[in-house]
Amino acid sequence: MLPGPTRATVLSCSIAGADFTARVLKLSVFETVCKIFITGTLVIRDDNNVINNLLLKGGEPIAFNFSAGDGLTYNMTLYLLKMQGEPMNNNLRSVKYTIDMIGSEYYGDRANMVQQSFSGQPGTAIAQSIFSRFLGGGLNVPVPSTGIIGEKNNYVVSSTKPIKAINDIRKIITFGGGCGASMFFRDRYKANLTQIEALFAQMGTQYSFEQRNTWGSDWHNVLGAYNAILAASTSVNEKQGRGGAQMSSMTGQAERKVRDMFSTKKTFSDAIGAASGAFSSVTGGHGGLQNFPIFDATKIQKENVRDTGKDAAYQSQIVDGPQITIKVPLQTGILCTVGKGVTISLIPPTGDYYGGPSFERNNGNKLVADLCHTLEASEVGMTGTSTFRLVSPPGT
Repeated sequence: MLPGPTRATVLSCSIAGADFTARVLKLSVFETVCKIFITGTLVIRDDNNVINNLLLKGGEPIAFNFSAGDGLTYNMTLYLLKMQGEPMNNNLRSVKYTIDMIGSEYYGDRANMVQQSFSGQPGTAIAQSIFSRFLGGGLNVPVPSTGIIGEKNNYVVSSTKPIKAINDIRKIITFGGGCGASMFFRDRYKANLTQIEALFAQMGTQYSFEQRNTWGSDWHNVLGAYNAILAASTSVNEKQGRGGAQMSSMTGQAERKVRDMFSTKKTFSDAIGAASGAFSSVTGGHGGLQNFPIFDATKIQKENVRDTGKDAAYQSQIVDGPQITIKVPLQTGILCTVGKGVTISLIPPTGDYYGGPSFERNNGNKLVADLCHTLEASEVGMTGTSTFRLVSPPGT
């Protein structure tokens, strides 16, 4: 059988136990490194008033499984967030429902409140404890945070939602040098709390994709079409505001002063750098971005206080770097998830010109920041594609 790029099949789909496999018009699943839950949209056709009879209220399980052929499947259970129905254009007796779905962490967060104290633990261990108790399952932490929280006085979480409690911990933890910022997200397989620098360092490559002027010029393209980039676009941060080049230059000559909230003593002061020339137009005359964090020495060791200036400078490189969106066949897209790398080869002008400077290169290994699998019914059957938003590692 000849390969069929974008060919896809919905193997199963149920809403609160009711089978809707044969009634799926469109199914989209969205993963991102910016959220702790996976989301999705399901469009179905209801000819027999089944949805109304289910008396759905929100939170009901929606289980689905789709295939890209060759034994490649994607199965997931999400939960009903909201739903809207409208009559079908070609049959007023049928109703088309658009259903928004979300991961179980969303409802776990709504149903629970953290009231707990912690002592003598790394911040990432506290985050893992909160996640497993209130949101269910394990939290993958490839790089544990440094230092101990609650060494003298307990670190208290009072009347706080679980996700916010974990995000509060992310604001104060460090990772032994480098950028202290982290990402808290769920990929296809597990929940993760990962230092941003480690995310890029460990991303590897899940698959390679190639863009050509035309596919089918010779018979080798029949198999290679699975790796095809069907569409591609590049965007850059035009505003260059907070988090962009302006932030980078401001932090370039910031002075860092750290104070203990229970002492009048200034613990230490750092001159992060010296900026001049072109930077002076955006940094202003006072010497750059103020960076005066306050910490509680009874809960956090002073040597582990976050360097927010360094964090902002590192993140600005990501924000201002080129961000590339590509669409590929589901057969290869289904092999990928967010938080890992893919290798791309684009043709000009989106891709690289031969002999162009290295700092302008869009080809190579990129981090998958967002991913959307989409299956849609058409006249030729169900087709499937995967759309990625890719970001370049800082410094490339």
